[in-house]
Amino acid sequence: MAWGSAATGRAQTAKPQTPPATTPPPTAPAARPGSGPFSTDPEKFIGEVVAVMNSTKNPGAIAQAEQLRQLWASNKLTSSQQAKVIELARKMQERRLKPRPHLEAFWGLLLAAKQGQQPLTDGQTDQLLDVTGKALAPQDLKDLEKFITSTTQFLKSRQLYSSRYNRLRLANSSAINFAYNETDYPGGIPATGGSGWDAAKPEPKPEPAKPAAPAPKPAAKPAAKPAAKPKPAPAKKKSSGWDDWDTGSWDTGGWGSSGDDGWGAPVKKKATTPAKKTTAAKPAAKPAEKAPEPAKPAADEWKDEPAQASATPAYMDSYMAPSTRGPVIELKDADLVLATSYDSVVIKKTSGTFVTSTGKFAGDGGTFDWQLNGNPLSAALGKFDFDVNKPEFKAEPVTLTYAAVLEAPVKGALAYKSVQRKGGGDTGYPRFVSLTNDARVKNIGDNISYQGGFSLNGSKMYSATLDGSLSRITVSYEGKPRFRAASRSYQLGDTLISANRAAITIFEDKSDSVTHPGARLKFSKPRQVLLLAREDGLYKTTPYYDSYHQMELSAEQLTWNLKTPDIHFQTLTAKNQVTAGFESKEFFTNTRFQQVHSINRMHPLQMVVGYSQSHNNAKRFTVQELAEATQLKEPNVRSAVAGLAREGYVSINPTTGEVTLLPKALHYVSSARGKKDYDHLAIRSLAANGENASLNLNSNTLLVRGVDRFNFSDDSVTVFVKPDSSIVRIKKNRNIDFNGTVVASAFIFKGKEFKFDYDGFFIDMFKIDSIIVKGKGSKGSALKARKENDFALTNKGNKATGRLYINAPNNKSGRKKLGAYPAFDATTGAYVFFNKPEVLGGAYDTTIYFDIPPFKLDSLNNANRSAVGFKGTFVSGGILPNFKTKLTMQDDGSLGFVYAVPKEGFPVYGGKGRLFNQVKMSNRGIQGDGQMTYLAATLNSDQFIFYKDSVVTVGKTASIKEGTLNGAEYPKVTLLPGYQMKWAVKQDSMYLSTAKGSDAMKFYDGTYAYKGTAVLTPKGLGGMGRMEDAQSIIRSNSFTFLPTQYKGDKGTVSVKSAEAGKPAVTAPDVAFTYDIKRGYADFARAEGVTKSVIELPYSQYRTSLSGGRWDFKKKTVQLRVAPGQDSTRAYFYSLKPEQKGLKFRAATGKYDLNKYRLVADGVPYIASADAWIEPDSGRVYVLPNAEMRAFQNAGITMDTLAKFHHLYKGEIKVLSRAAFTGNALYNYKTPTDSFAIKFANFTVDSAAVGLVKGEGKKKAALIKKKDGDDDTPPSPPTLAVADIKAADKFRIAPRIQYRGGVTMSSQAKGFAFDGQARLEFVKTPTAADWFPVQDSIDARFVKIRMKEMKAEDGTPMVTGLYQNEATGRPYPLFVATKGSITDGNLFEVDGTLTYDPKKRIYAISRHDPLDQEIYEGSVLTVNDSTGVMSFRGKVNFIGSNKDYTLVSSGVGRANADSSRYTIDAMMAFDLNFPDKAFEAMAEDMAKYAKGLPEALTTSQNELYKMGEFAGSKAVNEYANRKSGGGSLQKVSSKFLHDIMISQATMKWSNKYNSWYSVGKIGLASIGKKDINAMVDGYIEIKKESTGDAVELLLEADPETWYYFKFAENKLLAKAQHGTFDEILGRAAKGDYNTATDYGFFLGDESEKVLFVNHFRKDYLGDTKPQKVTARPQPTGNFDNMEDTKKDKKKKKGDAADDQFGSSDPAGGDTPTAEPEPSKKEKKKKKEAAADPNDPFATGGDAAPAAEPVKESKKDKKKKEEEAAPTEAPAEPAAEPVKESKKDKKKKEEEAAPPAEDKPAEPAKEPKKEKEKKPSKKKNEDDPFGDE
Repeated sequence: MAWGSAATGRAQTAKPQTPPATTPPPTAPAARPGSGPFSTDPEKFIGEVVAVMNSTKNPGAIAQAEQLRQLWASNKLTSSQQAKVIELARKMQERRLKPRPHLEAFWGLLLAAKQGQQPLTDGQTDQLLDVTGKALAPQDLKDLEKFITSTTQFLKSRQLYSSRYNRLRLANSSAINFAYNETDYPGGIPATGGSGWDAAKPEPKPEPAKPAAPAPKPAAKPAAKPAAKPKPAPAKKKSSGWDDWDTGSWDTGGWGSSGDDGWGAPVKKKATTPAKKTTAAKPAAKPAEKAPEPAKPAADEWKDEPAQASATPAYMDSYMAPSTRGPVIELKDADLVLATSYDSVVIKKTSGTFVTSTGKFAGDGGTFDWQLNGNPLSAALGKFDFDVNKPEFKAEPVTLTYAAVLEAPVKGALAYKSVQRKGGGDTGYPRFVSLTNDARVKNIGDNISYQGGFSLNGSKMYSATLDGSLSRITVSYEGKPRFRAASRSYQLGDTLISANRAAITIFEDKSDSVTHPGARLKFSKPRQVLLLAREDGLYKTTPYYDSYHQMELSAEQLTWNLKTPDIHFQTLTAKNQVTAGFESKEFFTNTRFQQVHSINRMHPLQMVVGYSQSHNNAKRFTVQELAEATQLKEPNVRSAVAGLAREGYVSINPTTGEVTLLPKALHYVSSARGKKDYDHLAIRSLAANGENASLNLNSNTLLVRGVDRFNFSDDSVTVFVKPDSSIVRIKKNRNIDFNGTVVASAFIFKGKEFKFDYDGFFIDMFKIDSIIVKGKGSKGSALKARKENDFALTNKGNKATGRLYINAPNNKSGRKKLGAYPAFDATTGAYVFFNKPEVLGGAYDTTIYFDIPPFKLDSLNNANRSAVGFKGTFVSGGILPNFKTKLTMQDDGSLGFVYAVPKEGFPVYGGKGRLFNQVKMSNRGIQGDGQMTYLAATLNSDQFIFYKDSVVTVGKTASIKEGTLNGAEYPKVTLLPGYQMKWAVKQDSMYLSTAKGSDAMKFYDGTYAYKGTAVLTPKGLGGMGRMEDAQSIIRSNSFTFLPTQYKGDKGTVSVKSAEAGKPAVTAPDVAFTYDIKRGYADFARAEGVTKSVIELPYSQYRTSLSGGRWDFKKKTVQLRVAPGQDSTRAYFYSLKPEQKGLKFRAATGKYDLNKYRLVADGVPYIASADAWIEPDSGRVYVLPNAEMRAFQNAGITMDTLAKFHHLYKGEIKVLSRAAFTGNALYNYKTPTDSFAIKFANFTVDSAAVGLVKGEGKKKAALIKKKDGDDDTPPSPPTLAVADIKAADKFRIAPRIQYRGGVTMSSQAKGFAFDGQARLEFVKTPTAADWFPVQDSIDARFVKIRMKEMKAEDGTPMVTGLYQNEATGRPYPLFVATKGSITDGNLFEVDGTLTYDPKKRIYAISRHDPLDQEIYEGSVLTVNDSTGVMSFRGKVNFIGSNKDYTLVSSGVGRANADSSRYTIDAMMAFDLNFPDKAFEAMAEDMAKYAKGLPEALTTSQNELYKMGEFAGSKAVNEYANRKSGGGSLQKVSSKFLHDIMISQATMKWSNKYNSWYSVGKIGLASIGKKDINAMVDGYIEIKKESTGDAVELLLEADPETWYYFKFAENKLLAKAQHGTFDEILGRAAKGDYNTATDYGFFLGDESEKVLFVNHFRKDYLGDTKPQKVTARPQPTGNFDNMEDTKKDKKKKKGDAADDQFGSSDPAGGDTPTAEPEPSKKEKKKKKEAAADPNDPFATGGDAAPAAEPVKESKKDKKKKEEEAAPTEAPAEPAAEPVKESKKDKKKKEEEAAPPAEDKPAEPAKEPKKEKEKKPSKKKNEDDPFGDE
């Protein structure tokens, strides 16, 4: 036996208490523990227990035994209780219970009882032990096990049940007892008695006597399943009596759960005790012991049928309490807490019994409280029970108090279940349902009255009841009841009332209504909107019944806004397929009657009606009675009756099972038996928008939409209606108003205001538009299969009325065949109009008709159609005179006539013509048979067809008589059989045509054949067609025929040739005159035609010349421009594909029809390829096959768009539009000469063909705009080749000789040169050599690439200024090899050579020398007029080394032929020299240079020089500052040098082979110290046998000077400054005279004086030695000579003789300084750039800065300074010193250019150009001259 887990309690961790000393510890028996019964001695007993539990070796059991020993010794157990424990333990031993788990569980119970949360009293302990003993007595100890386990848990935790999911806890109780019940219900819960609440059963309402419901049988299982059906739907769960109030299901709890089978018969819950037998109201057919089984539902539809007032309540008669036998725990006034992880609730103040063996709690009384929306609810409980292991309970009866909603407490049932909330939604609990429909609900609505039940499902409120009784609401509006509904269960929301099934009544007037037995209902209280939809059960397809209209209405949904009078019937699904139905209540079809029979053995309708008739026409009876009478099984009868209820034949009381027979059932049975008349009135509505019908309650009109048609008879074609707009209006008792069409057999009535009277069964037609009689042969639908022989009788003046009798009023069904129906009585006459499509295709209007007087028609059927005839008058609307005849059926089945015309004929169309013989009328229209005359024409035909405004025929013969009629001339014409005629009466024109394949008309003498249409009018004869004779074919749409000639406009004239099918000339779109008498034809382009052409097929040409004359005798066609036409748009076009669209413009042309030769005159040019070939005579000969004769002495223009090249004396043959061949001369011009180049081999540049195709549209547009060739295709370039020899002395430009090939491209300004060139910039032959040229060069602006040139042996060919290694003498090279590889590179340049012919300036550079943003990079220019060279860039005066470095840049000029060179240089000296000495020098010079003019002026030359050091970007930023000058080191760290000179004018001395300075020196900085001053001084650089020698003297004033001499790789320095000399003296090592390696030494003042005297004497021509004088104020004149006027004049004169200065003792160099004025703003820079001959006026290119000088190892400080500096921000330059007028005048005189430097032919600039350049250089060729 396993008890499961025994609750023994937690082992104590504290040390066990020591037993009292007086009590000796028990001694263990000698025997094995547990081998014998426990001792009865308490002391021994506890020792034995401990020993037994220790023997289990289980730590928990051992610890528990110790706790028991302590309890045993604590005196908490009385002696009697100890004795009872011993007794129980010994009994357990006798029952052979084991120490674990049985004894262990028992010890745990004792410990929990005395040591739990609330230890038991002695009395409770005695009860506990007594119950334990009784539970131990039975053989099965399961009850003992459950009692010990449950009680132990309860005593320890106060929990009746606990799990990880839920628990039941005792929160409070006034009393706890333990008992053992030998039987059920001992004490407190009686075994017998009522349900525990009085008056719970409602008194049944008095009803007519009827059979009692069968006695309920105790149900051992749920109600039986529905009767079997084919493919049954899944069975739904049975209703529990809560009906539809929630979606969950209730199990069968402690109260009855009725199964609803659709009939409402409740099925009671099986009780534990036998149910009392009930006695039926009348004797049962069978013994009472075999009560009838509960009725099974006939189908699923019956399950949710709303119940009427129950005869028997659906709840238990008495509460059946669960069994309470065995051990129990009794509680009194307890608060029970049911808790889960979701929520917890409390049952307060309840008393009951916890049966541990079953786990049930049986309670009595108490309250259950909760809240909804902040409002309290309280349920007073009766007797109830529940499983303690489930967080749920049910209680019945309860009394619910809900003050916020209910006016008074309501009795009912309560259920609670802890359910997890999903998504924050409602759990559906607690639930309450009232006993019956006696609840009074507050605030349900101002206009809503409610009588019914009350139920809750969580927070949702419903109207369900336990007894299944109905709840009713009545809704009023504006004081009048609008509708009433009854349902088992409403959901009563704050804003919405809804029900899954409700019986509905909508009030129409005092006596009529719209009803439905069961629909899904929703009513919006705020909006006052009612919505009814089909429910899912029994009444899913049941129609509404409308008593006012006596019709059944079938629709998926009804909506009604009570604020409006309109009720809408709608379709929701498949609106284009699902119809809404509107049937008369007298509607019957045998098909439907048989469908009701279905597979039933007995017809259900026959069964119920037969029962009624056999039982005194009883209208009410039960299913049981019906089953007994028919001897059928009751379930089968129920199923059959359910089907009848679904279709509205019967109604059912679902509670009592009572069946009520409805009139529809009697109507169907009587109609089927032929005992009653019926109708076929059924209207189907198919509305695309789903709005099928609207019922207006004010007028009670039912407006039905989407009605295609509806019938009055059963054959569907005899009488039916097709309403206009698919709308009908149904009135009282099925009267119907409509507009549209009524079909009655062979007659069709169309009109408006048709009214159908149901009782009289006729249609009053108040406005008949037409009556259509179907003709003979018409079949099928009267509307869809209309034939052309149908015709209409139309009312007169819109007043025609009539009445259509459909059938006799007592024969609506048509079951009696009455021949007089349908019948029509027309009270007015009618018209037969012939304006229908079937009559001559609808050609006639209402002016053509037949007038008929009043008439009557009986039996409108197909049999009498042939006898129809109407006498009257035919009115033709002016075609013919009116005449009387009879309208009869013609052979084609239509109404018409045949009438003989009087002999004198009928005038037609008011006398314009005349008809003879006969007139006919049928569907073929009005026709004439005979002869008709019009103007000069006579026509014969057997079928003249007359239209309202025309006559047509296919005639036999016709003729036009030659002559004059009413002033109009007509030629002779004969028409043969088969001609076609149409006479347009209003236009007064008759069209005579030849049909395809028929004979032509014969004109004139019969040799001119005409095919087409001739138009005969009162003005003459014209035509549209084709005239052919022996020598021509002429087509035109506007012929004019005269007696001896014909002419036309917009025609095509074709002159025939000897070859058939190939004309000699074709001239389309021309106006022509063909003169038969004079022998010629003139033609000219028709007016309004702009692009017509004349074609010459044999020459394969066409021309846009606009006219000409064809001479029949001379066989020539003279082509010319017609008067008023544009001669510049006249062209000849080649049609030969090989000539690719060749064309040319011409003024005239003459075409020889014998030789097929074309001579075109007035030809300005022929476009071939992209060139113009220009004939010298303006004449072009074109022979047959498009061959063009070759030209002599032709001109060529290439290309036609830009006209880059013009050639002359061309011998050219044009091959096609894309090619020509031959040769021609080109005059190549330079500014000083011209050359004739003979070009040949004219070809297309194939490499450009694809490119041109991509540019075709753009190119064509350009050509069209330029020269008028609107269809000239884009062409690739044309190339021509020439070969030039050196002996030709050809020059690309004045100083550039060339030899080799030249290629001309028509679309390029220049030429492609592939040969060799030589630059003749200087007279020295060795200065230039032949170099390869492969460039496209334009003579107007030459550009030749000169980068990385090499001689044939691979030696580099260079350009620039170079210095002889031995003498240092400069010499120029222009793409030539150096004289010696060791020669120095003074200045080098490469890149692109350009020549500007306007300025006559050559330039060589890697960049655009005119770009104002580029300041670095070498640039060399040569003035073509003077030969003077100008250059800028990096300059290498010496070969620097690690100890002495000189980095320079400069702007210079040179005359290489006279060896004169001048350079404005920027010099950076870096010396291996003591830094302290430089610092002393810097401080001294800065001190005494204050007040001197600034060295930095931001002049253009200065910016170019700076660019070689710092780059263009830094210089641009410096130049764009608002103020100039300042510190170079702030511009860039690359200006940090030992000595930085910003300006030094260096000239070359041929005599001394040296460079020497002229004028003042701009000292920018010394080391890091900014000086920025123009100081006095000298610089000399020359080559010596020992190497480079440089001497430098800087003087701030006569007493502040510094002298440096570098020679023989030694540096000598001296200063007029003690500190400088002292530092240098200490640092110098060795002897200057004996040193062999580099070193710096302190010099002597005599060396400085010696240098000064030498410089003045040799370079300045001043032989006066230097004198030491006091410090004078600086004057800016370094030589301290007297500034006399005489000297000024001399200098000015010298400058005028030579721009490099007059000869001096050193070799002709002048000492004149050339300072440049400051340029602060960018605007002045642009003005300087405006000088056309100044190549340096706008900027220079950037070159890499000089590499930093490698410093001496001794000078560590200098290294750190060079490593650290970064580019400092530039400071604004200081304003330049203002010059006096005297000084300014002197500078202008010094800057004046020499006369010989001016160009031989200086270009004269326009006046406007001069105005733009206010600041100009006085010499345009002087690169150093400033503004």
